[in-house]
Amino acid sequence: MPPFLKRIRTHTSERIDHAAIGTSPPAGSDPAPATRAQKPSARERGTMRRRLRELAKLRRALLLDLGALSFEMHRQQRHDPALVERAVKQAIVVDAEARALAHVLDEDLLFDDLLAAGIAARCANCDAILAADARYCSACGTAVGAQPTAPAPQPTPVPAQPPAAAPDQAQAASKVETDTIDGSRAPVPWAEETP
Repeated sequence: MPPFLKRIRTHTSERIDHAAIGTSPPAGSDPAPATRAQKPSARERGTMRRRLRELAKLRRALLLDLGALSFEMHRQQRHDPALVERAVKQAIVVDAEARALAHVLDEDLLFDDLLAAGIAARCANCDAILAADARYCSACGTAVGAQPTAPAPQPTPVPAQPPAAAPDQAQAASKVETDTIDGSRAPVPWAEETP
């Protein structure tokens, strides 16, 4: 290749490289993946830490029960591998959820990552963190998958009706009027006039 073509080629490649530095993705290349700008809120992290503490207590209790179960089976010469396996599986599920939750907290990931992985769930009513296999919320008692409950409507107070008045008192009472919401005047049937 003649030297003048090499210089043109080199100069062109340098200009292309210089134009691509510090700009959005160069033409013909894939854009860089978006970085996660969101971090969990303090409330969400607090909820996750609380759930992690609950899981740690539950894991300790399950492991203690598993040890006691094994000891009693050995002491009484009654071996039930199916019972031991159920207890081990329950401890493994709790341990896996605790490890995943600890990872999310350590990496400042969002709780949605646990939801997407199917490790945890969220109560629709009170927003508490639940185990993936939970049927009821431990905080509010709502069935998992149920619609959030609205606050119960307050009953409207009904004014007390006085005993039936004599006909002449009824006429006098109908003369008393009060203002209504729309600004008009309406008779108050139970009001009594004083003589």
